[in-house]
Amino acid sequence: YLVSTYMCPQDDCSKQIIKILDKAKKEIFFADFVFTNDDIEKELVKQKKNGIVIKGIIERKERNTKSSIYNDVKGLNIKLDNNKYTMHSKYFIVDNDYVITGSMNPTMSGNRYNDENIIIIKNEKINEEYKKNFFKMLNSYSDNNYLYFF
Repeated sequence: YLVSTYMCPQDDCSKQIIKILDKAKKEIFFADFVFTNDDIEKELVKQKKNGIVIKGIIERKERNTKSSIYNDVKGLNIKLDNNKYTMHSKYFIVDNDYVITGSMNPTMSGNRYNDENIIIIKNEKINEEYKKNFFKMLNSYSDNNYLYFF
């Protein structure tokens, strides 16, 4: 295990997330309740342009939040959560290497104004468990829930 913990706002959690996303070699998956952090969005777009596969799920109720990734980002494959419960997950999976999780939503408020935390875990077994959860959610939706931005 390699585990790093960061507290927001003092540790600039967005910067820590971007450092790990920048290490991606083939794929980044994410599931987030709400996603409005412009800096993390820009990193995902950059990684997509570098050939990294990006797939995400966001909570359907939060799609119209001001600056939502749903409204801002072009070129990323994002699904809206479609279960009857609120999808309150907050994680990124980078390749088979890293999981980033914690209380922080990838929002500017989560990074700058709230007392939040993230944990960055480098462990293949934990990564596998998060991927199982991600693909279970991803595969439970019909194709018409997929958002293709071009």
